[in-house]
Amino acid sequence: MGHRALRRRPILQQDEAPAHLAKSIQYFCLANLPDASEWPANSPELNALRFSVWVILEQKACQRKHTSVQALRKCLEKARNENPQDY
Repeated sequence: MGHRALRRRPILQQDEAPAHLAKSIQYFCLANLPDASEWPANSPELNALRFSVWVILEQKACQRKHTSVQALRKCLEKARNENPQDY
């Protein structure tokens, strides 16, 4: 009795990141993923997070200027923790 999500057929998405273009990875995908198709290298319009979670996080985090990357990260984490987990 595994988790319900693990019984579904997983979908592997790869873009053109250097690690994904390695010959060993390409050969593995060709041999083991017969229905593989290309995924655009940079496609924010296909990223579900772009239109939901990131918009909320950006709105909350960009309300003020941050003095460091650490301060921005802390603000983003706080905003993330304030959102419902099922969002």
